[in-house]
Amino acid sequence: MGDLVDLQPLVGGSLAPGDLSTDLGIEDLRATALELASRLFAHNVHIDRIQVSFDSDPGRAPSDRFVVKGTLEFGGPALLASVTADDPLTALQHLIAKFDHLLRRPRR
Repeated sequence: MGDLVDLQPLVGGSLAPGDLSTDLGIEDLRATALELASRLFAHNVHIDRIQVSFDSDPGRAPSDRFVVKGTLEFGGPALLASVTADDPLTALQHLIAKFDHLLRRPRR
């Protein structure tokens, strides 16, 4: 499943270890993303790939400091989502929840 979930910084953005709380490292964030994404794979076997991009912008309001953008590819058109939060883990959790909602929503 590691090849199906791609974590990367946004183009022009970065997520340095100093941006994260002392309890959470980049590898921990990667492991959490894989765990959360596995739930989506369990619900929908048609998912081809999930790409997650992280960015940290200290110039933004503290509640929107971390930006997590995601692309979910499956048999149909790719689903795009973006979430901001004060913590990268919280933003990641909200992104996965948003994808879950988008996958469950009936298509017209």
